[in-house]
Amino acid sequence: MDEIQKNDFFYKKAISWITNNEKDAIKLYILKIINFFNYKVELCTKQEESKLRDKVLFASYYPLLILYIYRIFCIKKYKPSKPELFLIILFITSPLLMATFLIRIRLRLPYDILMLAVDSLFIGKLLSCKYIFIRMPNSKVSVYKKNGNIL
Repeated sequence: MDEIQKNDFFYKKAISWITNNEKDAIKLYILKIINFFNYKVELCTKQEESKLRDKVLFASYYPLLILYIYRIFCIKKYKPSKPELFLIILFITSPLLMATFLIRIRLRLPYDILMLAVDSLFIGKLLSCKYIFIRMPNSKVSVYKKNGNIL
């Protein structure tokens, strides 16, 4: 079999399996969506695995994801701008598409930048609600709390 025939064969087998096992296919799809947010990389070569790396990935990824989820819950209180809303929608829909085709963490990394952008915009929005930034003539920035005290 050449490459095209192999592709057609596996495509037909996959469609056949999905139509004959609808509940299993839905369960697999949902698990792949959940796996999109997995921090752990399972490598074929065991020598490259590192518990420290897994801990660092966990400690750096999930706080950002939690902040992103919090941003979604605060969407009515802190209205997003149009570009921010676009980034939010793009990141929310990416697991749905990635679960269909690809599940590797390294292929998810470009979407993590979207999460970082939304988190950064949200932190900026939170800070702008709490503080007033004033530009001084000598290019230093003075920060005032809303009650007027200089920090």
